[in-house]
Parts: sequence; C-alpha cells; structure tokens
Amino acid sequence: MVGTYYNASNHATMPLAGKDATSASCFPCHSGSAYYKYSQNQTTPGYVAATDASQPITCAVCHDPHTAANYGLRLVPVTLKNGYSVSSVGNGQLCMTCHQSRKNIATTITATAPYYGFSDRFGPHHGPQADMFLGQNAYQYGDSTLTGINTHGGLKDACVTCHMQTRGTNSNHQWNMSDSTGDYVTVCKSCHGQSITSFDDIKASSDWDGNGKIEGVQTEVQGMVNNLAALLPKDNTGAVVSMMADSLKVKGQPSIVKGIYTYYFVTSDRSLGVHNAKYTVAILQKALNSLGATTPVELTTFTASPAVNQVALNWETVTEANNKGFEVQRKSGTSWISEGFVNGKGTSTKVTKYSFTDKLSNINGNVTYRLKQVDMNGTYQYSKEIEVSVSAGPQTFALSQNYPNPFNPSTTIQYSLPYASNVKVTIYNITGAVVKVLVSAAQEAGVHQAIMNTASNGMNLSSGVYFYSLQAVSLDGSHSFKQTKKMILMK
Repeated sequence: MVGTYYNASNHATMPLAGKDATSASCFPCHSGSAYYKYSQNQTTPGYVAATDASQPITCAVCHDPHTAANYGLRLVPVTLKNGYSVSSVGNGQLCMTCHQSRKNIATTITATAPYYGFSDRFGPHHGPQADMFLGQNAYQYGDSTLTGINTHGGLKDACVTCHMQTRGTNSNHQWNMSDSTGDYVTVCKSCHGQSITSFDDIKASSDWDGNGKIEGVQTEVQGMVNNLAALLPKDNTGAVVSMMADSLKVKGQPSIVKGIYTYYFVTSDRSLGVHNAKYTVAILQKALNSLGATTPVELTTFTASPAVNQVALNWETVTEANNKGFEVQRKSGTSWISEGFVNGKGTSTKVTKYSFTDKLSNINGNVTYRLKQVDMNGTYQYSKEIEVSVSAGPQTFALSQNYPNPFNPSTTIQYSLPYASNVKVTIYNITGAVVKVLVSAAQEAGVHQAIMNTASNGMNLSSGVYFYSLQAVSLDGSHSFKQTKKMILMK
C-alpha cells in the first residue's frame, strides 16, 4: 500500500519536465538526482542541469536503501531564507528542506526597490509551509513580537506527525490530510478532543473574519483571506495580481504590495491556519489593518489548564481597538456568572498575553468558560466556549497515619492541603530531636505524599517509636495547620 499511496501523491506527479526543472535554480527540490547530490554535499552538490533535470522523485531520494537507522532518511541541515536555522522538528526536517519560501522577505519588500520589490513571480513560491509552521519570514509589518509564534511547536516530528498518520497498517505516503471520505484528524484528537471528525470542528477562539459567527479555524481564516482579497487589485482572470505585468496596478502603493505578499503567503501554505493558526491570523490582521480595514479585538488563543480547586485561563490578542477588557465568565447551570475582569490595552497592534486564575470550591466535574470582550463604548462580543474537567481537592488540612505501620525500612506519610501552602514535614525521635526533614517547600493544594526510607536516606536508626509532624501555612498567610503523629520502626 505504501507504493499505492506514494504514486497518488504530489511528489510522484509533480511537474518535473520542461520549464519546471531545467535550471539549477529549481534544484534540489524538483529533481530526484539533484536532491540526492544535495544530501551528500550541501556546499558543492555538483548539479548538472542537462542530466539532473526531469529526474523523478523516488523512494531512494528520501530514503537511503543501505541505511537502516531512522528509516534511512536523508536529513540535512535546514536554514530558512531569512537565516533562521531549523531545529527541534525531528524527521519533519526532511520536509522543510524544500517546503519553504524561496526568498527572504526582508530583501523582497524594501522601501527603495522599484514598486517595493514587486517583481516577476512575486510571492513566497508555492510551498512556504516550514516558514508558516515555525512563525518565520512572513511580512510582519514591523512587529517583531510575531516572530516565532508557533501553534504546534510540541509535535515531535512536526510535518511527519500529522501528514504520515497511519492508514490501515502503513504510514501515509500520500501525505494528504483529507480525501473523499473526509479529513484525517486522528492525530488531532489528543489535543482537540475525541469528538472531532473534521478540521472545521476545531473552533476559532473568536470571530476572526467579522461575520458575526464563531466558526471553525479554516472557515474563519478563509473569511479573512476573502476580506483581504477584496481589498487587493486583480488581474484579467479575477485573481489577486502577482506578476510584473501587473506592476502598474501597485506602483506607489506599498501597503497593497505587502497585502499581496501576505495573501500569497497564506494561500500558498494551503492549510488555512491548521499549520499555525496564531501566526496566520496575526499576519492577515496586520495586512487588513494596513489597508484600512476595521481593527477588531483579534483573539488568537483561549485555553484553560485545570488544577485542584482552580483553573488557569490564558488568552492572546494580536490587535485591539478601544478594548476596555475581558469579563471572565463561568457557566452555572444554564446561566453565566462573572468570575472577574481583566483590563485590556485599549488600542494596540502588538501581541498581548492575558491570564486569569479562577479559584474554585467544592466543584468536581466539567466546567465551561467564555470571555466577554467589552469595548470602551460598552459594546461586547463573546469568545468561543471552552470546557475543562476539574477535580475537587481537599476542603481541610489533614495528616494521615503513615502506612505501613510498623515499618521497615520505608513508610509513606500522606497529607492534604486545601490551599497552596508552605509545608514542612519533620521526623523526630522519642527525645524530640530532629531525625530528618522530609519536606520543606511551597506546594499546591491537593493530596501529597512524603516517603521515609531509613535505607536510602543513609540513616542508622534503631527500632522504636518515632514521631512525624506536618506544619503548613497557606501562601497568603490566612490559614495554618500543625499536627504530630506516632510511628514505629521495627527491624
């Protein structure tokens, strides 16, 4: 089946003849033999256009058949055209060798170049996925805080993790993420929920395209792309201009040129935000703002991290206009109650991070949150809703009897903290002398354990009665606890 998948892939059917690969400027990506030479020597690969042109990309181009380790992958160091050295992407490094922009944006669009750098084949080329995934080399409108924004940075093998999901018993060597049966979202479920069946089940954090509805990420991004396209000049086919032949349509209009580059950077990535939603939305909003579009409060992420008796909420904006702030709301039955208010930045075009911790009591189960973003004039809009599972922690301080008891050589001491506290667990002998301090640290609310091991701690203790004591003071100093219990060491 691997061969069947591969033969249906764009790598197998990529145009490799004629104008598409007859010069070394198309190497090593459009020629199998050229990539092989490049994998052996990146400095002087020794391309020969006459013989390397039009050579197909076969299995042996990516896999060395004589090497068993790591599937024989021909991995080479990767540096993007803006100078960023790619790392920590595992086997996805192979994909990023070719799937990147062919130009450095800093030298493509300049204030002094004719028509601000508008030239033949303007744009990032047809596959800037590495740039998009890593949050690099898009036109960022002078906002350095966007550099490196990454939605999927934790994926071990980056591209490979998603695009080579198992199909049947084999890895997907077609690399597509959807077919006539739907989207391949199995690998997405561990983060986005087991119930999703398509990419559009992954909802945007807010109404990015301004149509009054919070839709799936891809639908929202497509809406933003459409909004941008509506502000850009078109060629005689109705497409957004991209060639030198249309240069007069952009002469003296740097914002238009930058908007065109952003349009093609996003559409050439072809994931509609799936590769890196935060970066995609940020650069699209920058482009729309520069062309006079209304600046909303653009919420790119909204997440919740549960802990015992509390939930940490975090969100980010890339633009704000007259933003008074955010009311944090938690669902109670069919109603919403306000848990607090976080002030906004007013008007801003920089990435801003916000956080709020909701302290809970006697709640055990699922909790739902949303943000009510309020403008200075009182108008408001809601974010998407997010649900998390919360465990109710202990309601009082408690020190349990050690177990086993009697013990030799080790025993476990369990205790409960209803609040984050400074904790000290101490062992005493029968005379009251300190034998060992097991714990001396700040700890979160919850149930904790301390291990008394007379062997590993290097203590030469005789059989007899010992005492263990818990001292705890909540971090805000409002609550304290102290208790001592007896235990027996029997050798």
